[in-house]
Amino acid sequence: MIGDRFTESIIKAAKGEKGIVEPTFVYLPGVTGGEAIAKETGVDFFSVPIELGVSRILRCIVRTR
Repeated sequence: MIGDRFTESIIKAAKGEKGIVEPTFVYLPGVTGGEAIAKETGVDFFSVPIELGVSRILRCIVRTR
């Protein structure tokens, strides 16, 4: 079920749909917004909400407390 949802989101983003956000495990310093999360958590890999684009991750969604 979860894999199906993530796959559908990737397909939607690849077709150009905007605002697709899914949680996933990423290398934080490698994506926009991830550096701040890595600094706060002290880890380089973490599961965070990301915004998907046509051919890549557009950014990590940084939530403040």
